[in-house]
Amino acid sequence: MTRQVAMTQEAPTTFREIGVVEGFYGRVWSEAEREAFIDGLLPFRLDTYLYAPKHDPTLGAQLLAPLDKPGAQRLHRLNQFCAERGIRLLAGLHLEPPFDPARSEHLEQLHRKVLQLCEQGLAGFAVLFDDVPSGRGEAGPDDPFAGSLAAAQAHAFNALHAGLARCGPRVTWLICPGRYSLDPAIERAYGAFEPGYLNRLHAALPPEVPFLWTGPRVCSAAVTLADREAYLREAGAGPSSSAARPLVLWDNYPVNDAAMRGRLQLAPLEGRAPDLPRGVRGYLFNPLLQPMLGVPPGATCLAYANDPGGYDAATRGAAAWDAALARLLPEEAVRADFRAFAALTRPRGAAAGWPLPAGDGEPLPLRLERTWRALAAGQNADPSVLADLEALLERLARGLPAGLREEAGPWLAKLAGARDVISARFGGAGARDVISAQWAAYESEGAEVLGDWFEP
Repeated sequence: MTRQVAMTQEAPTTFREIGVVEGFYGRVWSEAEREAFIDGLLPFRLDTYLYAPKHDPTLGAQLLAPLDKPGAQRLHRLNQFCAERGIRLLAGLHLEPPFDPARSEHLEQLHRKVLQLCEQGLAGFAVLFDDVPSGRGEAGPDDPFAGSLAAAQAHAFNALHAGLARCGPRVTWLICPGRYSLDPAIERAYGAFEPGYLNRLHAALPPEVPFLWTGPRVCSAAVTLADREAYLREAGAGPSSSAARPLVLWDNYPVNDAAMRGRLQLAPLEGRAPDLPRGVRGYLFNPLLQPMLGVPPGATCLAYANDPGGYDAATRGAAAWDAALARLLPEEAVRADFRAFAALTRPRGAAAGWPLPAGDGEPLPLRLERTWRALAAGQNADPSVLADLEALLERLARGLPAGLREEAGPWLAKLAGARDVISARFGGAGARDVISAQWAAYESEGAEVLGDWFEP
């Protein structure tokens, strides 16, 4: 099922597909976690779920192995769960080494595996070439692709696409190129692509199959139609033409894997252009690794996707965030404490000033900032802020449901460590040594806490 697109005489104003791409590195969610995550987002309207965890061996490391009975049952149950909620389930196929499109037996094994996946009722597939080495090495005399990664990937996709007509004409296909953004970080991580890689891949693929694209960066702060046009120009896909290759935005927000590991991105989505549906067909967001913590920011992604022209982070985004949080935490007092937690763990640059809990008096995050700066400058500060931080941590430990408390645990522990650092400053105990030791421990985990102001 695809949604009806609101049309003007000129261009679409909403996306054709809206939903989630579960495409992160890290622990694969349990079935119960995934179902709770999806149900938490249902009021915010999604119609597509792309199941593509990087560490699910069924779709990656063991992609060429036959689908075993537990894997088949798991995907069948997930498809039924989604179908009952009006959501199409797609599977991401990670065509990564040791898969080699030059080997006919690999193509045959892949074909058989995808036929098995079709039998579970899936609505379609995304063929994923992201985050793998960007070259095939020196071309040997027997390499049918003359060393071209684009030619090899196009051959793999086309062979699979043509061979699966029996799955039915309504099967959805997506493809994620190795160069899924023009961000130089991709080549820094995986090596330089062959000249014209994106152009060559585009020219060899069916023109109706959308590219998955993350915007101008792997994790984009902003995405505009100009970014889309730059990407399509690189692909030779005619960005100004009505026949340009369709794009589906794989929005890497609020995901916190890989280089983002340890960050907690809870703020409402911002920076997405209101007119993006004029040139981008679909919108899928990549969630936090922590499923329940990820429901409020995920709700804001869906609020944007369902009404790009009417969305703004401060009003529509905040309203969706609050509504999602109310479903997780029915008690207003606990929600207020969670808002303070979200503000205290805000990464650098994320929705500055958000969220500041409503109520009388100055919010705790602002008081802590002022206290830290005063202590760092050798000035006096009000020690009551320390007691208030301690009280907040105690209330969160008592008030958060067990699952949410477990997900928040690493950040609650870091806030407790921050409390100890501030306490040492108040006590005058070897301030610089204590602070350095504490922050060496935090930074060893690649984590940020207390925004950009709590630093040694």
